[in-house]
Amino acid sequence: MTRSKNARFVKSHDTTTPVSSSQRDLERILRRYGATGLSLSSDWGERTARVSFRVPDRPTIKGEAPAVEVPVRLEVSMKVIAEALGWRNPTQWGWEQAERVAWRHLVLWVDAACSAAGAGMQTMSEAFLAHTLVLAPDGQVKKVSALLDDAARADGHATGYRGLLPASTG
Repeated sequence: MTRSKNARFVKSHDTTTPVSSSQRDLERILRRYGATGLSLSSDWGERTARVSFRVPDRPTIKGEAPAVEVPVRLEVSMKVIAEALGWRNPTQWGWEQAERVAWRHLVLWVDAACSAAGAGMQTMSEAFLAHTLVLAPDGQVKKVSALLDDAARADGHATGYRGLLPASTG
């Protein structure tokens, strides 16, 4: 399957790493940073790859109380990956490749965020804020980004607005 002229740069677009290897890589990375409650799934009907886990907000230092655990859910759309690769109607191989790319992106995403947190550049809650799971006022468990979208809609703004500050003029 060839990429169209409309294809964007997508890191790992040509990966041959099996999904199972990417999932093992994710488990290894998350264990290194003390994650618990790991869940990995692919939804072929929805064409999504998903990882859910709980990770300590900061490294635990001997003698200190354990850090609060941050519940996180990350999703990558295989449809979005296929479109970024320039494929309008992927073949079976194209969908399989989009799934491999999606899982590699989850590995890259988690590894970069956890590495930065481990180096003290940020906490895990800062690294994964938009994807942190919280209890919404209606009692549902939602990602922070979904709550912000709900608030923007309630305020009459398009989703994605999320109370952004205006660009600097100076």
